[in-house]
Amino acid sequence: MNNDSFSQPGMEFRPAPFWAINDELEPHEAARQLTGMIDHGFSGGFFHSRTGLLSRYLGSDWFAALNAAVEAAEQSGGHVWLYDEDLDRVSPRMVH
Repeated sequence: MNNDSFSQPGMEFRPAPFWAINDELEPHEAARQLTGMIDHGFSGGFFHSRTGLLSRYLGSDWFAALNAAVEAAEQSGGHVWLYDEDLDRVSPRMVH
């Protein structure tokens, strides 16, 4: 391994944060945030619905934001993963 590959790792070796998806979801904001993560050295992010989500879980706004993030990742050479183990997401206040 040379120093260049260690200091500037390929996308597959970079970290990816859990990305708390909450509030009202807007596609342009999801794309902006994901692009920002990639621009700052991450490989992408784990799209992770959390408490505070105001858009309908798995609704049209949720998928529009996810699709915008995926498109931004593709354009930037990054990745988006789904993380779905938040038990609170099935509460009546989040799925309406």
